[in-house]
Amino acid sequence: MKIKITVLLLVLAVISSYCRDTTVVLDINFDGVEDVIKFHHAGENEPFTLTINNKTLKGEFVYAYDSDLRIVDLNRNDNLREAVVIGYGPSDQNESFFYQLIDNSIVQVAHLPSNFGFETDGRGTLTEIAWMGFWSARLNTDSIPKPKRSRLLKMSFMT
Repeated sequence: MKIKITVLLLVLAVISSYCRDTTVVLDINFDGVEDVIKFHHAGENEPFTLTINNKTLKGEFVYAYDSDLRIVDLNRNDNLREAVVIGYGPSDQNESFFYQLIDNSIVQVAHLPSNFGFETDGRGTLTEIAWMGFWSARLNTDSIPKPKRSRLLKMSFMT
């Protein structure tokens, strides 16, 4: 009986232990070459790593009991897709970091610190869904033809 309880506790410990490892293969900068995007998050109070091809970036969530990697296209006209690292926090509040691969470097283009999700229209507008309203952030592409650069222009509270 004692052995069965010990085995059960070990199984529960393994099941409840958390580690997120995600790998996506996708051409995120439309150069015709597939990019390898890897995301690792070991769990609560641990930093995350995002690796695109051979470039690695480390970051931290304020608090995240779980996390995820998504690929979105905030602006269909800029030939870049964004890797979104999402940390799921208490009360369903998420923290989201948006990254692009520009000139073989990982560049952060937006950070939504506390939200209940986000939406994009594919034309450079990022809307953060939050309690008691929503935040909006607009991402535009510079007019410089090569290399294309994105920058966070403004974030404003809208009611």
